[in-house]
Amino acid sequence: MNKNNLVLEDFAKNNIINKLATKHFNEKEMKNSRDYKVQFVKISNENNLSGYMLVKQNLNSVTVAIKHKKAKDSKYEIVFAGLRQPTKNISMDSYKVLSLFVSKYKIFDMDICVDGLNEIKINSESHNQHIHLFDNYVKAKKETKIYRSSFYINNPQSIESDTYKIKRVNVYDKYQKESSRKTLNDSYENWKRIEATVIINSHIKGVLMADYIQDVLNLASKYFNANHYDLAYINLQLKILQNGDARRSKKNIELLN
Repeated sequence: MNKNNLVLEDFAKNNIINKLATKHFNEKEMKNSRDYKVQFVKISNENNLSGYMLVKQNLNSVTVAIKHKKAKDSKYEIVFAGLRQPTKNISMDSYKVLSLFVSKYKIFDMDICVDGLNEIKINSESHNQHIHLFDNYVKAKKETKIYRSSFYINNPQSIESDTYKIKRVNVYDKYQKESSRKTLNDSYENWKRIEATVIINSHIKGVLMADYIQDVLNLASKYFNANHYDLAYINLQLKILQNGDARRSKKNIELLN
């Protein structure tokens, strides 16, 4: 990383990001905290999550290292987060660094987000209602959970989509999350986000991203009662990642924010 002027740091300057980083570890990893760690690399001038790259030694990286008969600390998982936050600026510098990694290494998984409007509040009282809304994807109630203003589905299964590609789904109240940081117009009161973690395990050039996106749109269609979505932003992101001219375009820099 040194030749690209990327410097590892043990802490991010923004303490909120330090706290957010721990959410990327599961309970098993946290119980064995001596064996796991996360470091940060500042990749842009933005002081939000998109301005950092997370370098993790975790359960996934250790498992891969052992599989290849390497030392536990020889493999790392790199995480780029916060690349679709309408209320925050995102620098092209973050995409430049991300493009370096996706052009050389496999993408293990990726979060694909769909935003829309749904008036149902996400809380313990609406748990069964949310299971019904996603009944084509929920194998059993024990695979779901309501935590605060989020509804989770683990290991979703459906005959309608290639759900073997989808590891988990998080449906959360985006208005509540964003309005805690800044004042939003009341017209966004029912703003929700579906965040699906899809398994890629391939280089980006070998992936037909349109298929993954469609699978997530199928999942979102009943919840948002919509059949059409604006894909301009995610298509721009994918273009920027794979095309140097797109990353140098002043117009695209403006479109990112």
